[in-house]
Amino acid sequence: MALLLKNNAVFLHVPKTGGTWVAELLKHLGLVKTPVGGSRTDFERLFWYDRFHRDEKVFRNLIRRRLGWLPHINPGCFKFCFVREPLSWYVSWWRFMECRKWRSQGDEKNPYHKSPVEMLNGLGSHDFNTFVDNVNRKRPGFVTEMYGWYARPSVAFVGKQENLRRDLLEALSLMRMKTDVAEIETFPEMNVSPPTIHCPEWDPKLKQKTYRLEYAAYVRYGYAMPEPDAASTDSIRPSRKAQMPANPSSHPRQLPLIAEMQR
Repeated sequence: MALLLKNNAVFLHVPKTGGTWVAELLKHLGLVKTPVGGSRTDFERLFWYDRFHRDEKVFRNLIRRRLGWLPHINPGCFKFCFVREPLSWYVSWWRFMECRKWRSQGDEKNPYHKSPVEMLNGLGSHDFNTFVDNVNRKRPGFVTEMYGWYARPSVAFVGKQENLRRDLLEALSLMRMKTDVAEIETFPEMNVSPPTIHCPEWDPKLKQKTYRLEYAAYVRYGYAMPEPDAASTDSIRPSRKAQMPANPSSHPRQLPLIAEMQR
């Protein structure tokens, strides 16, 4: 669920990137005006307007927005979201779904019950590597593709789950919102998988294959390349020209940097 803030900025919640923690903290700080969109609404579904669409539900929503019954969202507002290192996303999602017995998320055939992870329905397995192999076969490069549904060019700030507190402070600073730093630094973690769900081990060959399929996300979001596993015999290292800088912090994290601030 996306959030419309009181300064008319929008937070887009990418699944399994710390978004639950961000959303609850923003509510706790009193910065949220209202939730907007449906469950795990991506950029296109939140900012899509079609005045000539024949669909009755679309027409009703347009009327409600015109009458002020639904919140107005300025397409040019400040938008921000978070991502995480792609291979760790698979681990996090697998542990999350193990807790939930692999219940389906959304419905690919129902446009009113959409979810960005709906295409993973039916691919689950209690064996982690089987699950990842299923995803690679059906939707190679899934995480890179999913991030692109949120981190569009007009999204002013893309933070990292690995630096969640620091990056959220940076986003709030860019919006010129006054916040209590101590509250952000001490706000408890949320939606963390229980220790009873073990952290799986990657099959070395599958890990390298998945990394290659998600290579664009490493470059696009400034992640350091994972070291190849010595046990893997088919590792393909990127060329020197394609590798990230030795210091990942020297690579831009904002995609793109803010062009305009809504005053």
